Amino acid sequence: MSSERNRGLYNELVCRSLQLGDRVRRGPDWRFEEQDSGLAGTVVGQEPGTKAVWVEWDSGHLNVYIYDELNNIYSIKKVYEPRVLYDEMVAVGCKVTRGIDWTYDNADGGPGTIGTVLKVKQDGSIVVRWKFKNTGEYKMGKNGLFEIQMCNDSSTSQPTYSAGITSNKYQSGEFSFEHYDTDRLKTTNTADTEQSREQERVHYDEYVLNVNNESVNVSWEYEDGTEWKRYEKNLNVRIEKAYQRNKVGSTILKFEKETYLIHFKTMVKENSKTKREVRVRRKE
Repeated sequence: MSSERNRGLYNELVCRSLQLGDRVRRGPDWRFEEQDSGLAGTVVGQEPGTKAVWVEWDSGHLNVYIYDELNNIYSIKKVYEPRVLYDEMVAVGCKVTRGIDWTYDNADGGPGTIGTVLKVKQDGSIVVRWKFKNTGEYKMGKNGLFEIQMCNDSSTSQPTYSAGITSNKYQSGEFSFEHYDTDRLKTTNTADTEQSREQERVHYDEYVLNVNNESVNVSWEYEDGTEWKRYEKNLNVRIEKAYQRNKVGSTILKFEKETYLIHFKTMVKENSKTKREVRVRRKE
């Protein structure tokens, strides 16, 4: 994580009213169009020596935004919204605790301490920031180990997104940085008023309802000897949603008491413990 930390990712913030791992939405000085895809995000760091705060939106888009307490410039604002999951076991912004394979003594601050996920790696490694401001990397599915686990009150539905691209540039007397947007979705104005907050809630509820529709028109299958077998309905939907989000990425799933990674780029299913691979395919 050294190169990421050099950029300010996973480092504690130099702020009074915002912390690493906080959940945020666009603030009163937002000027970056739809880079947030109308969703909440998670603070994952701060660029060294600047007021630029790293945010990963629930769409997966990562960028920096101004949060200047001295000059009262707030592109983002703190909110109290849990991360919503749909096609993944875990995601940035989720709350976790130590799991059944925990071997790190009290590195988390002690039993029952809650942490916030700052990064999910494709191999099943998870970067977590604990309540007492210590950060570490742990296994959640990697090699079949679960050193951390989701908190019991975590949600189990998560939207997925389409992609586009735009850019925006912010400048001040102290620094400048450029935004590259890779996730676009129609959204409502989220100015700090009761009316706009109600519009935001309505839009969000409609969007979650739409992506939670379990009717997909494709079939995911895996090779079993000389036969191809179809995944059950719930797994089929999860795989398809993950595929639509990132067609060259991977997704983690539990299947027949084992943990697997499905790699969409190579279309193989890999057992995270034994590393055995079998082919998968997508039929429309």
